[in-house]
Amino acid sequence: MTASLKRTGSLRHIISAAILLLLVMLCAPNARADGGLSGANIQDGVLVGYYGEDSVIVIPNTVTMIAGEAFKGNEKIVSVTIPGSVSAIGYSAFQGCPNLEQVIFSEPEYGAEMIIRINAFSDCPKLVECEIPAVATYVTANVFKGCTSMTEIKVHPRNPYYATDSEGVLFGPSVDEGVPQYDDRENWALTAYPSGRGGSYTVPKEVGGRRISQIWAGAFTGAAKLSEINLQENIKIIGGNAFEGTGLTSMNIPDTVTQVGSGAFEGCAELKEVSLPSSISSLGQFLFLNCTSLQRVDFSRCTNLTTLGMYAFQNCDSMTSFVIPSTVRVINSFDLRGMKNLARVYIPASVTSFPIDEETGAYNFMAGASPDLIVYVVSGSTGEKWKTFRADELGLNIQTVSEFTAPSDIDAGSFSLVDMGNKIKLSGEFHLGDALRSEVLSSGEEYAAFLAARGEAGAMKALRLALISSFGAPDEMELAAGVPTGMKASTAALYAYKDGAAVKLGSEASASTIKAAVDSLGCFAIIDKNAAAEPDKVTGITLNKNEAEIEAGKSIQLYANLTPATAADKTVTWASSAPNVAAVSAKGLVTGVNAGKAVISAYSANGLSASCTVTVKASSQSAGPASGRIGLSASVSAASAKTSDGKAPFTLSFSNAERVAAVTVEFSASGDEVAVAGRGGFTVLGGVNWKIDPASGEKAGSFVLCYLDYKDGEAALFSASSSVPVAILSVSGDNPSVRIKSLKVSGWTDSNEVKYGAVDSISPADAEFSASLSYDANADGKIDQLDLTSAQKFYRVQKSDAAWSSACACDFNGDGTIDIQDLLDILLHFTE
Repeated sequence: MTASLKRTGSLRHIISAAILLLLVMLCAPNARADGGLSGANIQDGVLVGYYGEDSVIVIPNTVTMIAGEAFKGNEKIVSVTIPGSVSAIGYSAFQGCPNLEQVIFSEPEYGAEMIIRINAFSDCPKLVECEIPAVATYVTANVFKGCTSMTEIKVHPRNPYYATDSEGVLFGPSVDEGVPQYDDRENWALTAYPSGRGGSYTVPKEVGGRRISQIWAGAFTGAAKLSEINLQENIKIIGGNAFEGTGLTSMNIPDTVTQVGSGAFEGCAELKEVSLPSSISSLGQFLFLNCTSLQRVDFSRCTNLTTLGMYAFQNCDSMTSFVIPSTVRVINSFDLRGMKNLARVYIPASVTSFPIDEETGAYNFMAGASPDLIVYVVSGSTGEKWKTFRADELGLNIQTVSEFTAPSDIDAGSFSLVDMGNKIKLSGEFHLGDALRSEVLSSGEEYAAFLAARGEAGAMKALRLALISSFGAPDEMELAAGVPTGMKASTAALYAYKDGAAVKLGSEASASTIKAAVDSLGCFAIIDKNAAAEPDKVTGITLNKNEAEIEAGKSIQLYANLTPATAADKTVTWASSAPNVAAVSAKGLVTGVNAGKAVISAYSANGLSASCTVTVKASSQSAGPASGRIGLSASVSAASAKTSDGKAPFTLSFSNAERVAAVTVEFSASGDEVAVAGRGGFTVLGGVNWKIDPASGEKAGSFVLCYLDYKDGEAALFSASSSVPVAILSVSGDNPSVRIKSLKVSGWTDSNEVKYGAVDSISPADAEFSASLSYDANADGKIDQLDLTSAQKFYRVQKSDAAWSSACACDFNGDGTIDIQDLLDILLHFTE
């Protein structure tokens, strides 16, 4: 007996020594160029690049910085875990990774202070999970730009510098000349809007007790589904490119705004109308660059505007007239080039300096405008002198007028108003400053009349047209409409809504345009009865509730109403901002899990959304789970397509879960390789372990999921009624499959006793061991999952905490903190 124990002890020492030697080799300086991550180029602690084949990446804790563009454009990675040793994520480090879904910070609260640079995770269309860690001190606005699947930005609750509102919008320190103002305790900035979120958004007046006074540069960039932003009278600064590439159709900027940055609306192709505030003194360069649908900018409140920026209106193809405000003095760098439909421009007497190039002299700052362009200058002004000396040279039609108090003082002239976005052109006798307003029609009695005229087959596009003018519409006009894709001009016709019915107009057709004479504006439609019917798109989504309150363990049903009723694709997807507070099923059934608040959102197939704020109160029957059990139900689902590296992702989900801390998952897979990444607060500890069944020869694997979440300074347990994804298994091979063979679940009771729970009637068999082991955290004579769970109770507890007297037995590496390394130490010494 004694000899047997000695041999067992010697073998244990040999294994321990081998593990220790391996760890020393991996951690030794310059021991491996990849630092233990195969395919990585790591130099002096900087991860310069990654060229490996794995889709699930765990960056080693020898890395202190991820260099700019280190993973840029990588098509293989699906999940990446970033250790607490990393203090900086460089510019565009993960930009453009098409299959990246998950970013995990393994030391979110106790790692090194972290800076996340510009575009660090931008343009990753599948990225949905990335919680900004508590240690992040600087996060730029466009970190998640172009992440079109991200409908909310998450922040660790203990981050002192950043927070989100109920809609998942990120707020942080106000910024002065690019420097975050951490000491400003009164003001915050709107830092970033999630690119995948659509519909309408109202910027709150305060978040976390601080006034929101600034929209940071690039804050809304790339939110193409966002159609409306409401700014309240608390915003003072709008940063450069703040709304670039959004789906905005109009904007009213309040008078509290004193600064609008360069390129603020650049590339807003749907933007039609903007009203500028009284307090701004200059328009930034590129302000409305490539706003092809912009027809009107309201300067009526601009009493302090003196400077118009370079290229501010370049390529604004729908703008047909432009009145320079009478407060403007200098247009040296102003440029209206590229506005191909510009027909009328008024230059007030206040302008005393005109564009001139030092080398080439005066140049035409309206080059490329309509051939019908007329430029009005005031008699006796510098503009008239500019006309006298430059008109012939520039080839412009410049006319002298008396200075007016309103654009309507100039007589009407024959020119066209256009909306390039909806391909509409309206010709007639219009006044300087007149503009056309058009919107797509998708519901109402007018739309129903056009549908009746279309019949069961055919295609249709309906519009509502209105004239913005002090004089109203002229009696005679010509309406020309571009024929939508799928229709033919030769078989299409224009219809107008009159006296409750759709009336066909006498129209003429060219190759791609139809036109007709009209005497008034209102609702019109282009109908081609011979074309294949184009499916109607969803134009609106609402829920049966905007707010709701339920108890933990109980449910409510949410319903989404989509308009129009004729929409072809009425698919609705549901999401919860906090699944551990309120979970939502695929059909909108919301179940309370834990006390708190969650935003339940419904999304149409084309990206429109509506939301309901659900408040969950603790169950009146019990403070804990109703049954007091430790257990769950599990399911596995396969994705519809493989990732770009040929691996098939399988999602493991838990439901009906109560008091779950750790789960050992045993599975078999038909593929050649399997990589696993945790989700929903679970972390995979130590990777996948493989073994061969000696009887059947079957290769089986196992891995351990730990729920490493904590609330109010204490480790938390996972509970969820509805299905919550907890892990992704990426499997290679031609026809891969996954089968879950067994799950071993553990947690702790109200009295802090760690126990196993059952899963679908599968209970773990108790192994028998005779030795007393140093990693036996619960002192039951063996090292197993319950020891892991015992240590997990004290996850994040430090030497200075009151609970240290109980936790210190689990500090196996003696660093004064119960962290993931201590959990790994237990896992490496399992004796099951």
